[in-house]
Amino acid sequence: MDKKDFMSNGIFDKEPYEGLLISARPDGKLDIGIQLTEDKVLKVDEAYGEEVRDKIAHWTPQILAIQRQWGENPDLQNYDG
Repeated sequence: MDKKDFMSNGIFDKEPYEGLLISARPDGKLDIGIQLTEDKVLKVDEAYGEEVRDKIAHWTPQILAIQRQWGENPDLQNYDG
């Protein structure tokens, strides 16, 4: 999914760890995505409120493996945004 689309519905967007994106929707749900390239995100989960901490803990160790699985080798340190 395009990063703009992933972030466009969010009323709050955050990147708590490099490569992991959180976007809060108006309905209160949080979308969790892994950034594959500068402009491509794979939505991997959703969460409500406090459960987002558990979801972040679950997905953070998997970021590099998922990026490799999707054949991406992002250089996220040099992207704008």
